[in-house]
Amino acid sequence: MINREQLDWVGRNRQPRPAATPLPKIITALMKRRRTTANGAAFASLADQLGEEFQAHCFFGELRSGTLTVCVREPRLIAPLRSRWLFVIRERLGQHPSGGRVRRIEFRAASP
Repeated sequence: MINREQLDWVGRNRQPRPAATPLPKIITALMKRRRTTANGAAFASLADQLGEEFQAHCFFGELRSGTLTVCVREPRLIAPLRSRWLFVIRERLGQHPSGGRVRRIEFRAASP
């Protein structure tokens, strides 16, 4: 049988059980990582072709429903960078194997 001393030991050493991560949160994180990995590999060569000037201010985000997101590190530079790079990116996408999936290019501020 269990005696009082053993129960006291259990009471002193009991620690709170960590809460489990909800399943929808795990699935969302995995899907986001999969999209980022797939798009990152597909568009890494395109970013290299665009050069250091592009890479200094921008990076490719996700490709969702035919919209390629270009993330800009400084929000105040969105309009000038859009006018500088939009047509160049469209032209290069025409030569890129993954370019046929892109119907629209959107410039957004990068998340901090």
